[in-house]
Amino acid sequence: MKETIVEKLTNIVINKFGKEYAPLIEVSRVTKPHIDADFYSNIAMKLAKSLKQNPGNIAKDITEAIVDLDGISVSVAKPGYINFQINKNLKNNSVYEIAMTDDLLASFKVDNPKKFILNLYLQILLVLYMWVMEEELYLGMSLKNSLKSKVMMFIANIM
Repeated sequence: MKETIVEKLTNIVINKFGKEYAPLIEVSRVTKPHIDADFYSNIAMKLAKSLKQNPGNIAKDITEAIVDLDGISVSVAKPGYINFQINKNLKNNSVYEIAMTDDLLASFKVDNPKKFILNLYLQILLVLYMWVMEEELYLGMSLKNSLKSKVMMFIANIM
């Protein structure tokens, strides 16, 4: 999802402001619980500095150009943050797809894995597992238990 947001922002920034500003784009996960968003970007504030314009107006221009991010709502927060909220159905679908795969790490596997990469995989799986168990996601107990058993099998296999 983050990649989709970055791609959309990149296209908009290139079309509206020029390709020289594309490297400024960053999308980060929201870490503060009082902010009602999953990801944010401060690209408008970076552009405002270079273009000598109001960051709120730049953020508004960018968000108005975002038209096809299905399942993701976009808003502007002062002074010029662009917030992205992923709808619960899209979160549920993503977790469901991950949980139903036979090999949870299929998309991460490489020909010559290194130890730190396995540690990273383990951390990703544990974070996913903790998130699924804590979030109010409608996955059903059998799916949650299936994900739990896959994570535990993975941990047992790498220890």
